[in-house]
Amino acid sequence: MNKNAVFYGMFLWDKEELERRLSPQRRSFRKEEVITRLEEGEKQAGIVKKGLVYLLSTNSEGDSVILDYYREGDVFGGRLIPFPTVNLYYIGAGKATDVYFLSWNELKTHFGENRTDRLLQAGVNRSLLHADILAQRTIRKKLMTYFRAQAIEEEAQTFELPLSLTALAEYIAVDRSAMMRELRKMSNEHIITVQKGSITIL
Repeated sequence: MNKNAVFYGMFLWDKEELERRLSPQRRSFRKEEVITRLEEGEKQAGIVKKGLVYLLSTNSEGDSVILDYYREGDVFGGRLIPFPTVNLYYIGAGKATDVYFLSWNELKTHFGENRTDRLLQAGVNRSLLHADILAQRTIRKKLMTYFRAQAIEEEAQTFELPLSLTALAEYIAVDRSAMMRELRKMSNEHIITVQKGSITIL
């Protein structure tokens, strides 16, 4: 699990205690269903109970791209997004997903100001990582920047890809077919191995 997750390690409450103490609203979403639109000054936060959600941006022409993603225990909401913005930001389900909804004030009151600040900083760090990936000049460099970040997060050279290959291509802003060719080259050159949704950095 993501080590910035609400339910990870030394965090104060598990899911059952979270439900008992805070009574957050819990909702279920189908794959590709819009969960919420993110707006400046938003008072509500979401916590992924299970599943996968995407932070998506839509421009004036209606094109959508994946800017970030959130897994079990991750927190999302407007306070993690820089405003004002040019495009529309919203959260969509990457697969069948359950989400807790509660206010940022509840997070701060019950989880502590320091922990809440760390969650906000984690959002900044994720944005910086994505910017770093997008700034790389080649598909290989984009992939390796992403893979190395995943290896550090998971503390292992072998890890499950949290995104489908189609979503990964969109996240790193490359053509999927070109990315697949590069993955095969990297595998043939013994830089990585790819097997059933997992990556090993050699």
